[in-house]
Amino acid sequence: LNLEGVPVTLYDTAGIRDTSDKIEKEGVLRSKSTAEEADIILNIRDASAGLKEKTIDLSNNKFSRIINVYNKADLIEEKNYINKEGFTISCKTKQGVDVFIEGLGIEVKKLTSLSDITVGPNRIRHINHLNETKESLELALKEAKIGKIDISADFTRAASASLGRIVGSVDIEDVLDEIFLGFCIGK
Repeated sequence: LNLEGVPVTLYDTAGIRDTSDKIEKEGVLRSKSTAEEADIILNIRDASAGLKEKTIDLSNNKFSRIINVYNKADLIEEKNYINKEGFTISCKTKQGVDVFIEGLGIEVKKLTSLSDITVGPNRIRHINHLNETKESLELALKEAKIGKIDISADFTRAASASLGRIVGSVDIEDVLDEIFLGFCIGK
């Protein structure tokens, strides 16, 4: 997605809830792992289910902004019920979808806007990935200077992967094609 000029990657994961099914438990574990890496978590719930719907609390994820999204607004007869924090939408009728996308864009813009006080990354995982990227690039340069291009390429690949964890997936083949455009690599 492109929200407010910012490239955004969305992940649609399994619902995060208590379950006894082994396969569903694995899906929940993977969802939690994805949520831990997220900048914004969209907690999508069934608005027509009311408080009956039980989900696991994600508020302990202190590094992410959690936005509640209540779907199926078209099934709600009591409109006073819609006074919740978050966004109420209907994917079926598209009610509230424009407001939701606009609000999500504002939240995304907040994450990427620089203020006079903060310059640079402010999330611990971003800083860690940038440090990994820097270390890998320094090692790649060191190996390239002594003629070990194959080892240098491997460090470059590691740097690309680490940076890709911040900005989204980077195709390794594109990076290597660019690096080795002028080289002839044999067996």
